[in-house]
Amino acid sequence: MALLEASGIGKNFGDTKVLKDISLTLEQGEALAIIGSSGSGKTTLLRCLNFLETADAGQLVFDGESFDLAHAGRADIARLRKKTAFVFQNYNLFRNKTALQNVTEGLIVARKLPKEQADEIGMKMLAKVGLADRADYYPRQLSGGQQQRVAIARALAAAKAKGRNTVHVKVWLPLPAACPAQSNITLDSFTAQPTYIAPETAPQRTAYWEADLAENCRFGAQYSYRSTAHYAAPLEMQADPVQPDFDTAEQLPHIAFTPYMKALAAQLTEGITDPVQKAKRIYDFVTLNVHYHFQPMYFVHENITDNCARSRRGDCGVMAATFITLCRIAGIPAKWQSGMVARPETAGCHDWAMFYIAPKGWMYADCSAGASMARAGNEKMRLHYFGNLDTDRMVANSDICAPFDPPMCSFRADPCDNQVGEMEVDGVGLYGQQVETTQEIVKHQEV
Repeated sequence: MALLEASGIGKNFGDTKVLKDISLTLEQGEALAIIGSSGSGKTTLLRCLNFLETADAGQLVFDGESFDLAHAGRADIARLRKKTAFVFQNYNLFRNKTALQNVTEGLIVARKLPKEQADEIGMKMLAKVGLADRADYYPRQLSGGQQQRVAIARALAAAKAKGRNTVHVKVWLPLPAACPAQSNITLDSFTAQPTYIAPETAPQRTAYWEADLAENCRFGAQYSYRSTAHYAAPLEMQADPVQPDFDTAEQLPHIAFTPYMKALAAQLTEGITDPVQKAKRIYDFVTLNVHYHFQPMYFVHENITDNCARSRRGDCGVMAATFITLCRIAGIPAKWQSGMVARPETAGCHDWAMFYIAPKGWMYADCSAGASMARAGNEKMRLHYFGNLDTDRMVANSDICAPFDPPMCSFRADPCDNQVGEMEVDGVGLYGQQVETTQEIVKHQEV
């Protein structure tokens, strides 16, 4: 039986029909995104499901109990709200109450929990979202993101108050994937045996854990692999007269052929027929014009590539995606690759691109490394990264915005890439300071 079944929901505001015969089903553990233009009724539907708005028609079955959305009494409303929580679009925090008081208010008033017990649950939930040190802060003293995390803690506290002593945790950590530059992959050890290990050919390869936990837990993997650099000299090759057309399509939302990007690609490649020279012109544009600049989380960007081409700013991933988009518009196959830079002294996240020219095949374009060499005045090394990579890489991802195996149903901290892993607790994805991550080089040996 489904956790939630809604049917025949209708709602009018005057003569405007906002919801018309809406039905949906949601299984236990499933996440559902409701997408639509502004004013299409998304929030109204959610408010009707929690009696924050009275529907004109509709039935709801939640956790085995039935509710008439159009004619519910106060007892029905209270009964449903004891089992549900609502994260408001504008957070709806009480401005005269602290973060902790906002989390515990519903536990004390609606669930009749003693204040001491509610405070204990509230502090644990605030700690879970990284705000234990802000428990006594008022909303005006918190950033917008922190206010949202208080609202998430409030929703999680409602579930905790139902008597569960554990939280359900899902974890995805990146692993080395099969590719021409990477071989002899071995998974040496794990902190605990994963629930599932994705195949080496997965577009974003991960180890996956799923567990019920009563306290913080460390998830980790140790692996080894051989990295091989295959030298390419694209500027010395003769391209075939006919080139393939795979990996030349849009890949929304970020590999998007916007009017600006199409005009830019046409301008950069005007009068050029050689695909190598087209790719070189695009590489030159990115490495000589785009300045490396810290970027916020990619999920706040509507389109990272169009924004980069206009602002001339971007990090390694933005530069790589911009190169890929312009190449695809110009008819040159291009794709994403990412993981880590893994040197003897350090390990860090990195993204780069690949492009295909027959008869040679796939070659690399590390635009941010090339831009760094341009800033240093090292033209030889800038050109080296047009076709080549260093050996010090760990490749985990061969596609942008690819789903995990098994998929993550909640919102990912990075919906484009996976370099440090993802975690969700009770169906809510964690991000930023809510998760501690480390990367360490155990051994680095030339062979």
